[in-house]
Amino acid sequence: MKHIPHQALWLQWLLLAVALLALVGGLSQPGQLQQSNAWLQDRITRSQARPATPEVVLVLADDRSIASIGRWPWRRALHAQVLRHISAGQPQSIGLDFLLTEEDLDYPEDDLLLAHTMAASGRVVLPVVPIGGGGQEALLPLPLLAQAAAALGHTAIEPDSDGSVRRFHPWQQATTAAGGMLWPHVTIAMQCVEHPQQASCQPLQRPPEAQALPPALSLIGFASRHPPFTRYAYIDVLQGRIPSGAFRNKHVLIGSNATGVATTAATPGAPEQAMMSNVELLAHTLHSQLQPHALHPASTSSNVALNLALVGAGLLAVLLLSPSSALVACAALAVLALGITWASASLWGSVLQPMAALLGLATAYPLWSWRRQTAALGFFQAELRALQQQSSTLLPGIPRRRGDFLHWPGAGVCAGGCGAAWWPGAGGQPPGRGR
Repeated sequence: MKHIPHQALWLQWLLLAVALLALVGGLSQPGQLQQSNAWLQDRITRSQARPATPEVVLVLADDRSIASIGRWPWRRALHAQVLRHISAGQPQSIGLDFLLTEEDLDYPEDDLLLAHTMAASGRVVLPVVPIGGGGQEALLPLPLLAQAAAALGHTAIEPDSDGSVRRFHPWQQATTAAGGMLWPHVTIAMQCVEHPQQASCQPLQRPPEAQALPPALSLIGFASRHPPFTRYAYIDVLQGRIPSGAFRNKHVLIGSNATGVATTAATPGAPEQAMMSNVELLAHTLHSQLQPHALHPASTSSNVALNLALVGAGLLAVLLLSPSSALVACAALAVLALGITWASASLWGSVLQPMAALLGLATAYPLWSWRRQTAALGFFQAELRALQQQSSTLLPGIPRRRGDFLHWPGAGVCAGGCGAAWWPGAGGQPPGRGR
């Protein structure tokens, strides 16, 4: 067996580079390596968590409120009283995260009272409630209440493959009894109450059927601390123990986090809080949008470019550097990938997906080391066979070996001096040499 020529090693490296870069490019596409990229995203989200913005305030129907008022659902006259008290403080917006899709048959006058209160406030946003899979169908609030609301917004969430919520649709196309429409997220609708001139608040210029949905989901940048937001119990607001001035210039979210009443979701990216009620999730979503750099997924082209560049540099390192130096270079490139991902999220809010690069770097070094070792072993094996043929000619009594040459007597130290291994009685030199 002849050792592998230098040109053949170059060809093998080129084939390895093409195959590995094609694999990394494929794994950089959307939907690939979801679990590992989501795991990394959770760590980045936690590291990027900022203190909760004071603009967001929660009014919660908690366990104490239910114990004081009585079993759920409550009369809508109570909601009207709470809205009247909060509106007196001139908040920026009020998000009422309650299911108000049916008439109150027991107290029909309460619906009219709540509608009048909402219309007088002019700042109440009601949810378009998703039903069915994917939130493609939704229920509108009671027509009387929908007309009185300042705006409507969807509350559909986008769980990942592991069932955890990390993202939301800024816009969601949903079918209601009134037909198909493109709805903003309820937190976007709340911001539009105070700032209707924003670009995201402008009405559609084309029919919903022709309007293209935004290409990417937005990520939820969870706030730090637990609990992060200023929160008041519903019963305290109802009884006037919280002054109206506490809501001045605030975005107020009213909802439930009571046991057995609130809808919860898994949120692994939230610091110190794995499960979260829907109204709290809305608060974190609103907080994320109010930050200077709202988190969003990086584009596919950015992910592909980053991953290919890092793996390409790793492939050059394993080709041109010594094995130990190449190992250090690949480890440094992996750290660089994580550093770039963290910096991108911190400075621009763009969350990259570098797991394809990490996988490529972890694969490039052992594969090429195996090929380089195979070439080196082939060279030593050829040399040992040549030496065996020479020894058989000079000393016919020495048998020729077969099988794995690493198992031959003396082959383990051949790299340190084949002559000493094969000719121990000749002072470490074959006959006919050195005399």
